[in-house]
Amino acid sequence: MDDLHPGRPVQGLFIPAFPANHPETISEVNDWVAQQAAKHHANRGLFFTLPQDDPERVRGEVRRLGLHGLKCYHLFADKKPTFEAQIPDYLPEALVQVAHEEGWLIMLHMARSRAVADAGNIHWNNAASLMEVV
Repeated sequence: MDDLHPGRPVQGLFIPAFPANHPETISEVNDWVAQQAAKHHANRGLFFTLPQDDPERVRGEVRRLGLHGLKCYHLFADKKPTFEAQIPDYLPEALVQVAHEEGWLIMLHMARSRAVADAGNIHWNNAASLMEVV
């Protein structure tokens, strides 16, 4: 990054990625993200979670790894086609609650054909926003 930003401090947000047909690599990828994020105190890293993950296990793993939030993806929803899944189909409310309690961020790529204009996405976004008020 020094070539692009000479002398400027640049940190990163490390986001887990892996082939969707190899979810068995998620643990390894989350470990790698944590290792990279730990290289500088200003770095941040996200923990990839699946809809069926136990929220308390996720809480413990994110804390253990020193990460800062969650990454989910519609490809792991049970609904088919997954692109039309509602947010709770791939990010259950129990995981949102844990993120809220811990002060974590959630990186969410909203699916559905109308994206941010979709009534379901608007509903779930508003529901999550209300958590901040409570």
